[in-house]
Amino acid sequence: MKELNQSDIIAAFENFSNLRARMIEEEWGNQDPNATDDLTYFNLMDAEISKITNTLSRNVEGIEIKIWLMLIFNLESGDDEMHALKRNIDHFGIHYEKFDADVRLIISAIQSLRDEQFCRY
Repeated sequence: MKELNQSDIIAAFENFSNLRARMIEEEWGNQDPNATDDLTYFNLMDAEISKITNTLSRNVEGIEIKIWLMLIFNLESGDDEMHALKRNIDHFGIHYEKFDADVRLIISAIQSLRDEQFCRY
């Protein structure tokens, strides 16, 4: 694993989020996975995902970003995914019971990291 500045991990997640949100809003990625526009976006997103997944996180926010990415990979709804891209934990707390056990575990991990007794950032 390589070590990047934590701001690089945050920037990679923001870049990924912007790309993925645009795909969701325009309903890309649902037709032909080999379409040029889709492939370009997938390649750009993959590059940002690699920066996040192949980097050691040295603070809580970097760890939380990795967990948000895991949550995004486990969601089925574009609406839920949009909230995850914005790191909106309140949405997932309100709708907690609708998710399966895997997603609830991920939500719980994020909530635990954000607990004021654990840390602040």
